[in-house]
Amino acid sequence: MKKNILILFYIPIIFLTLFSFIYLGVMYFFIHKEINKEVSNIQKIVIKQKKAEIKKDIDNFKCLFSLIKNTIYNTSLEEMSQFLNFSIQHKKNLNNTLIILDVTNKKLNYSIEDNRYIILNYKKNKYLVFLKNRGKKVYLIGIKKSFIDDIVLNEIRVCLNKTNQNRASYIAMGKINTFNPDKNGIFGYVYYMPNRLKSLEGKILSINKPDVKGNYFRKKYLECLKNNPKGCFVEYYFKNPKTLAIEEKLSYISFIKDYNLDVLKGVYKSQIKNLIKTKGEIYINEIFKIFLFSIIVFIVIYLIFIYLLYLGLSKIKKNLLDEYNELKEQLEGKYYYDNLTALPNRLKLDYKRINQLIIIDIKDFAILNELYGFELGDKVLIKFAKELKEKFENVYRYGNDEFILALENGVGNLISNVKSVLENVSKEFNLKIEINMGVSNIRPLLETAEMALYEAKRTDEFFVVYDDRLQEKEKKNYEKIQKLRDVLEKKNIIPYYHGIVDENGNIVKYEALMRIKIGDKIYAPDFFMDLIKQTKLYDDFYKIMIEKVFADLNALDKKVCINLSFEDIANRDIKLFILNLINENNVKKVIFEILESESIKDYDLVKSFIDKIKEKGAEIAIDDFGSGYSNFIVVLDLYPDYLKIDASLVKNINEPKYLDIVKM
Repeated sequence: MKKNILILFYIPIIFLTLFSFIYLGVMYFFIHKEINKEVSNIQKIVIKQKKAEIKKDIDNFKCLFSLIKNTIYNTSLEEMSQFLNFSIQHKKNLNNTLIILDVTNKKLNYSIEDNRYIILNYKKNKYLVFLKNRGKKVYLIGIKKSFIDDIVLNEIRVCLNKTNQNRASYIAMGKINTFNPDKNGIFGYVYYMPNRLKSLEGKILSINKPDVKGNYFRKKYLECLKNNPKGCFVEYYFKNPKTLAIEEKLSYISFIKDYNLDVLKGVYKSQIKNLIKTKGEIYINEIFKIFLFSIIVFIVIYLIFIYLLYLGLSKIKKNLLDEYNELKEQLEGKYYYDNLTALPNRLKLDYKRINQLIIIDIKDFAILNELYGFELGDKVLIKFAKELKEKFENVYRYGNDEFILALENGVGNLISNVKSVLENVSKEFNLKIEINMGVSNIRPLLETAEMALYEAKRTDEFFVVYDDRLQEKEKKNYEKIQKLRDVLEKKNIIPYYHGIVDENGNIVKYEALMRIKIGDKIYAPDFFMDLIKQTKLYDDFYKIMIEKVFADLNALDKKVCINLSFEDIANRDIKLFILNLINENNVKKVIFEILESESIKDYDLVKSFIDKIKEKGAEIAIDDFGSGYSNFIVVLDLYPDYLKIDASLVKNINEPKYLDIVKM
């Protein structure tokens, strides 16, 4: 092992030395010529760094994959060793998942995996086996390899779900069935995607399917895996789950041969561009001096580094195993426990041992962070966790401001204990801390408790218990969602044109209102609007609605008002969709009504959009003007063509103060 460490030491030193001389020589020769191309150089460096980071993440994941596999295989061998003695003594009968054989003087069909594991081919199955001499006889115990591999893959999924959480750059896996697909081009399927993209799992992988730009990138990476299983980079276009836009993506793909899995991680070019910064004139003027100074520093550090590395080799051999075990313990601690509160996380939950699960959500915790700062927010969480631990035995950190109580037999004084926790925390920080709770004793506990919590937050109740009523409501919502998907597929979205009249009752314009058709019935937005927003169907509904309104413009004799919310304007897809629909022939018959309320978070974004559509000839109306906490100066700076005064002012028009406001 010492010899191998020395070899590994000299190889990077040689490459580092060669690279250093080449790098310094090239930089010295081209320094004057490349100053004007500094931005281009920075881009190359960033891309190179990103490639290295992606490749390192994939390599680390493959190492973790191997570690998990070896840990599970070794644990299985240990358990089989102990179980073999017991089973021989008691002559225990087993099914084909676990086998025990007397193999004395018998020829076995086996292979060696990873230079350490014996894999037995027995009755058309493969088994991981352990051999043991008992006197003159040799016994074999084996467990079905597919059973152990399922455990390995499940552990890998758990790790990936944690790693991929809330990240635009995620690790995905595909199953490779063949490297020589037939004429249909199918060579595998999507094996794993992060939670937000689970709908893509199981989708086929075909070399005949290009991306939106016509690039047959799957064919490229299949050839890459076939000729270079260690990995390579491919470029293609894909939908960014963060921005929901089709963007250019750079991905690194590698292959795990034992399981026929390809592992992929990428970065969007937009992420790379965000990292690139232009350097100032002062830096450019001083770069040559810094370069000369850096050569001296580099050589000194390089020599010190080699010397220290050489001295440290004698200790590396001794400490290698200790460091590995320490790292393993640290990883397990980070994986299963929350750093802030020291509580176990949801991965430590043993659902088999509990009969009741409660999720606690601290209300308006994000606002607390904004008002008082994250430092106070962290203190509140720490205190809240401490108080819960004093009242309950099994407490877990579930999310940023959510906790789980896992109860084996329930608890009679749950409400009083929780209220006591709230009082203590509120008193500690002189704040009013409130919560919502979802309670369930119906399996699956976590999912049903989440539904109960959602209902508690929606109705602003202290707690909601998941019961048959809530279950029936969820079932009806699911059925309604299926109907809404059918409406979307059939485009049964109907614009209703409501007449807007003058003081004489004459129609002067129309307001386009969304309706949907299910069977022979027509439904208003109160039937479907909340659900299509929850299920992310709103964008598609709205686009079809807008498209149909524009198609009807020529047939209508009056102008048409179309409602727009701030969320619609902030949505890049909807904004571009509207701008593409507008032309000189139809735009003069359109009035866009923008809801004026405190929900408008970015007036610059709204104003930019309004300027574009007004340039094309459209008119603008501010809807519900005077509602909420109106900033009249900012609203009027949008230069609207109409103000639709909110009913809260009009219905009290007989009072002088309201009349004065309306007149103004």
